[in-house]
Amino acid sequence: MTLEFDDWDIEIYISSWISMKADICQEPGPRWSRGVLDNGPLDRVGSPTTLKYELRNDANNSVGLAGRYSPGHTNCLTGFTTGIPCRLWFEFEGRRFYKFYGLIEPNGISPTAGIYGERRTKVSVQNFMAQAASHEMNLTTKALNKRIDEAVPLIVANMIVQPLANQYNTGNDTFPTVFDALGVGSSASSEFGKLAMSEFGFIYDKGDETGGETLVVEGRDTRSNVSNTQLPLTVSESGILLLEDGGELLLEDAGSLVLSESQPASFDNTMLTESMRVSYGKHQANRIRGITAVRKVDAAATTTLYRLPSAIQLTAGTPLTVRGTYRDPNGGASYVNADTSTMTNDYAAFANSDGTGTDLTASLSVVATYGTSEVEFVLTPSANMWVTQLDAIGKGIYLYDPLSVIYEDTNAQNAGVFQITFDMAYQDDPRKTDAFANYTLGLEKTPNVTVDRCPIMANISGMHMYGFLMLEPGTRANFKEDQTGIDGDYFINGYEAEMFAGRYVIFSPVLRTASNSSFAIWDVSQWDNSSWGFPD
Repeated sequence: MTLEFDDWDIEIYISSWISMKADICQEPGPRWSRGVLDNGPLDRVGSPTTLKYELRNDANNSVGLAGRYSPGHTNCLTGFTTGIPCRLWFEFEGRRFYKFYGLIEPNGISPTAGIYGERRTKVSVQNFMAQAASHEMNLTTKALNKRIDEAVPLIVANMIVQPLANQYNTGNDTFPTVFDALGVGSSASSEFGKLAMSEFGFIYDKGDETGGETLVVEGRDTRSNVSNTQLPLTVSESGILLLEDGGELLLEDAGSLVLSESQPASFDNTMLTESMRVSYGKHQANRIRGITAVRKVDAAATTTLYRLPSAIQLTAGTPLTVRGTYRDPNGGASYVNADTSTMTNDYAAFANSDGTGTDLTASLSVVATYGTSEVEFVLTPSANMWVTQLDAIGKGIYLYDPLSVIYEDTNAQNAGVFQITFDMAYQDDPRKTDAFANYTLGLEKTPNVTVDRCPIMANISGMHMYGFLMLEPGTRANFKEDQTGIDGDYFINGYEAEMFAGRYVIFSPVLRTASNSSFAIWDVSQWDNSSWGFPD
């Protein structure tokens, strides 16, 4: 049986959504990816991914104009440029599923040159996680007592580009401080990574039925409560509602009333095995290093965390904005951050650069904005002057060389030592870092089978069609393949997909075994301290 989509399209937004379908090239067809594109113990944050497609740019396109998709060309579609929204959707049996949403990336429009040849324009669209990877956190302030689901919205609020929707599942741990391990230039994505590792959860984006972009946060036990996805039966596979006498209950248009039925997502030797990628021992680790940050906080808000290194000259009426990075006045700290709620400033200005002459401090206005790792001053002089002192004073937070725990199994190191390190930047309880390291060693010290790609043709059955449409990252299904011995329940960590012939789709999930998702009891108060080796 071959199934067809009711419809599909790639649309761009220029005042309204505009269909590109008529000009999308079939070979190569649209291709995209989503979610976490690997399946190791450290792979917990969604990848920066793209949707790529090609448009006909010759005079035989839908409007009969060469250069229709060449920005700067006289025939170019007005408003067709980088930075505009783009989405991909499919419809089947009356339901629409948005499989990708993003913005056309910088340098994401590439027309081929020449009046002969293929005359196409290649388009590349980046997802929200790509935006997070390029966004530098701007004057972020430290936050206290936050779970992962409470901290992620603070990161998102710092970004210019926002996700269309969110699904923030409750985290297990409350971190005493977050963003105090944030260095100058840290990206939103790197902060996602610190939170995901500290919680041992996941952060990624996925498609949906509303717009194609939902940012998901998972605590470490979120997946332990997830069952295999129920996929609808197609209309042709579903039963018909019958009357007591066995006759059909008809609708007003004389059609039958089809029952709404479903089945657990299961793929039994129906994948495209020639493209399947299975690894053995890919993530083997017989030595685990777990890192917990060591913090010290000033007792009083009296520490000078920033001091102007040399005098700066200002001209009357000309404001100047300067930024400074916090420093440990005693030296030794790897990172220095500030409790922004305690910060004040002190400054002085004189006629001469050495602090002599007329005192002009009263003629200087200083507005300070305090971030976790740096301070921004806006200096507005009403006279010509030299600023000789500019201090930011408050309570410092110092991160020193971290505390490490190491677990290893020497009996499993006959073929070599394979180490992984996870840095739990916001985890303040070394007992939990110890437990994570010990647990991970138990899982990874001997080789495991991993399913890195499991290609499935969407159009060959109702199971496959609805599987493609509904198995977004974070969902769960059963997979079986006899030759490799794959047989069990897996989470979809992420996937790659490609459309060809303008009708068919192959999607290739990245699988993560579901058997290890209910990690254990992570409430420290419920641990058997004697078996873990922890003191009571």
